[in-house]
Amino acid sequence: MKRGLSRGVVAIAALALSASLAAGETLATAIYLMDADGGNVRKLIDVEDYTFLRAPNWSPDGNHLLFSAESTTTGLRECFVVSADGTGLRKIGQGDQPDWSPDGKQIVYQEQSGQSGIAVQNFDGKGTSRLGDGFSPRWSPDGRSLAVCTGNNVQVRDMISGEQRALLADGVYGVFKGMDWSPDGKHLAVAIRPQQGAKRELVILDTDKESQQAAPRLQNAMGGQISYSPDGKRVVFANGYLMYFLELDKDEWPRLIPGQRGKNMHPAYSPDGKTIAFASDREE
Repeated sequence: MKRGLSRGVVAIAALALSASLAAGETLATAIYLMDADGGNVRKLIDVEDYTFLRAPNWSPDGNHLLFSAESTTTGLRECFVVSADGTGLRKIGQGDQPDWSPDGKQIVYQEQSGQSGIAVQNFDGKGTSRLGDGFSPRWSPDGRSLAVCTGNNVQVRDMISGEQRALLADGVYGVFKGMDWSPDGKHLAVAIRPQQGAKRELVILDTDKESQQAAPRLQNAMGGQISYSPDGKRVVFANGYLMYFLELDKDEWPRLIPGQRGKNMHPAYSPDGKTIAFASDREE
């Protein structure tokens, strides 16, 4: 194993197919579920007249999933909610990268507008409010804070006081969508590009510190969202349209999830850790 700048750094350049979609490419994906070991893959939902379903996100009780999809008619992205058994599909409205409040009563998402912004609304679709600029919002486990990407940094915003703090020192060249809070709320797993032309890196940020010089935990990786296991010991992520587990307390290579077909991305652990939702263009 290659060791890098700090304990546990691994480089997975040999795995690279493509860490992200080519410009203008749209995948005909659906949302799938699999057991936590990668077995028992089954389709949850696809949506007529929509393509590139992505970014599934479980409700705190595990009974529903949010996701976004692209309209084949308008080209706009819309947010949807569906029950965990694939029934009760409902469109919420325009937007992307949706996330639940910890009490399951509200949904925060990235607006679809000329300038990226964050909005929140009740689960029933009422009471929409704009929260400010940014993208890929993620609620903290205790509901007090919101993590937001700002292009070249990550801000943690206090939902009560309105105070904000930037976690990365002097920003970086790029911060990618799909970060995730650790279950204890002390860390954020984030994919960044530290400087122009550099490889993507997975960094683990302390959520109570400002202006951190983050050492990479993983290099040349990440395409879409990262998801912590409920026990906080591992993350699941996609690289080159293949999904991997990374044990955070061990010095070892990421482990490829077996049995994958097609292009797979945006994995998300269920609250009980037994199931992983993901987007894929695989054919059953």
